Amino acid sequence: MADINKAADKLLADEDVSVTEINALIDSDVGEVSDAAEQAGDQTDYLIERFLEYAAENIDEFANAKDRIEGY
Repeated sequence: MADINKAADKLLADEDVSVTEINALIDSDVGEVSDAAEQAGDQTDYLIERFLEYAAENIDEFANAKDRIEGY
């Protein structure tokens, strides 16, 4: 599994992220996402918004995560 802290850093810095990294964020619990956002110096809700936007823009890559995404 990808390191969600690195994935969060890259996503929030507008760097290229992989589907694997976004899936790692999607599959993480909210506490882990919150910790990753805090480490990156941003808010949890903004990080969640960013990875959901990424998934929406690349929907074919995230069909297997539909149920989890709907949970957010």
